[in-house]
Amino acid sequence: MNPAVLLARGEALLRHADVAAAQSFFRVAAEQGSAAGAMALAASFDPIALKEAGIRGARANSGEALAWYRRAAELGEASAEARHQRLIDHLRRAAAGGDPAAREALDEQR
Repeated sequence: MNPAVLLARGEALLRHADVAAAQSFFRVAAEQGSAAGAMALAASFDPIALKEAGIRGARANSGEALAWYRRAAELGEASAEARHQRLIDHLRRAAAGGDPAAREALDEQR
């Protein structure tokens, strides 16, 4: 299926807060080599992006977000590195405040 179609379907699902279903469409687009698909998938795991989108109840996964931001950068997405760094900075602040999940996500990056 065309990555643009996959992204459109994923975005429609995300607007209805069906994050898991949206991720399945984004993942297929990303696996087909779509930088936009990788970015959308990363954002669907990113706690900052989810909060900014007003999506509540979705389970964030910073490790997955970081991995997909790296993949998006490899695929040529210009904004991926900045999003990756923004999440790293967020995790560092949270880890410094004693958040064990943030520390674990950072440790996975080494």
